[in-house]
Amino acid sequence: MDLYQLVFTRFDLFLLMAVRTSGVFFTAPPFAARQVPVQWRAAFGLMVAMVLLPVVQAPPALPTTLIPWMAWAVREAALGLAIGWTVNLTFAAVQLGGQLLDTELGFSIVSVMDPQTGQQMPLVGNFQYTLSLMILLLTNGHHLILAALARSFALVPVGGAVLHPSLTDTVVALSGGVFLTAFKLAAPVLGAGFVTSVALGVMARAMPQMNVFMVGLPLKLVAGLVVMVAGMPLYLATLSRVLDGLYGSLGQLIQSFHP
Repeated sequence: MDLYQLVFTRFDLFLLMAVRTSGVFFTAPPFAARQVPVQWRAAFGLMVAMVLLPVVQAPPALPTTLIPWMAWAVREAALGLAIGWTVNLTFAAVQLGGQLLDTELGFSIVSVMDPQTGQQMPLVGNFQYTLSLMILLLTNGHHLILAALARSFALVPVGGAVLHPSLTDTVVALSGGVFLTAFKLAAPVLGAGFVTSVALGVMARAMPQMNVFMVGLPLKLVAGLVVMVAGMPLYLATLSRVLDGLYGSLGQLIQSFHP
């Protein structure tokens, strides 16, 4: 059967699938970047739903009236938005780690316009956020997001999403992981800043006449930048592991909707 004919034959199923896929494209980086027009995101969602339609098993009975169909659509939208939200959490962790570095290096008073979100972001935080997006694309991480979306239809059939009590535990665990990931990414520079602060405290005790505040800010800045540049291979390796763990987080979240 022709694909377009299949869409018209199973149009109700196709719309429900499109609701789930569009939820991902409207919330998950890099698909939900500010530069991507809304019309393109909707078109991508429809296109992915059309591609997956021949391989998705239809439920035994689809709703035939408006109210039950809307209830199914809400559940599909919730699952799609949850998948995009999980992807967003990973990049929020990267951005938070960059903000910690900005605070440590004294860059927190400087902000730049982030073209992805259209908001003011700290300097290092914006750099690391953009770097993580580049690594995601270079390592075909966006393909993993699409693979997780396709796998969700096998784990959670259309209209079969159920809000289990375990979903709350999953959301809390994923949200708490943001702070741990951010600390891991910022740990080397934070450690260098701590050692520099201890050294400055010792110098202030040994030489009370020295203006520690005038010396401390540029010294911590130089030490932090040196450690950040020297530790860039370690940072990239850690960031790659974080992005690799994204697929596992998506699977964990999708399992929480399993009927």
